[in-house]
Amino acid sequence: MKSMKKVLLTAVMVMVSTFAIANDNKPSVRVEKVGTKTLVVFVNGSKEGETQIKLKDENGLTLYNTQTKDGLEFAKKFDLGSLEAGNYTVEVENAMSFTATPVSINKDSAWINNEDQITILKPVLRQSGEKLDIILPSDDCDDVIVTIFDSNFKKLASENFNGEALKRFDLSQLTEGSYTVKMTTKGRNFVQSVSVK
Repeated sequence: MKSMKKVLLTAVMVMVSTFAIANDNKPSVRVEKVGTKTLVVFVNGSKEGETQIKLKDENGLTLYNTQTKDGLEFAKKFDLGSLEAGNYTVEVENAMSFTATPVSINKDSAWINNEDQITILKPVLRQSGEKLDIILPSDDCDDVIVTIFDSNFKKLASENFNGEALKRFDLSQLTEGSYTVKMTTKGRNFVQSVSVK
């Protein structure tokens, strides 16, 4: 009974610390229109690592890509006057989160669809020996699928989170080598590698 309490307490502490880490690293993103076809993207970057800012067309082609450094505030002005009418997306991503803001352009103007902006807190991987923990730093755990592939991209395991914030995988039966963990949520794939030694 004592060991069960210890395991539960450890799991709760890991989830709380991961949630705190995720919120600290989540960039603050604001997109504002400042002219007929001009907008500014304001980003208060992550505390650790880089934050990527991309402008993509409706086919997913990256038209612009830049990065900020640790914790820097960043503002980037986009003149959309030379772009064709259509739908575009401003994407801001770091190691812990992803934000996408839709932008539409017609022949006279551009407008920001802030009500359709999405922010996804990415699942966090923690490997300890032969155990792999995948932790969701948000309350939205129902639509996350985790798939593990070997180095030949053969699917070894696939599971839904089904409301759980923590999922543990036992890697002890795997041979030594590199494996790919794909986490799919809200139409986005997040991929990380793990090693078994």
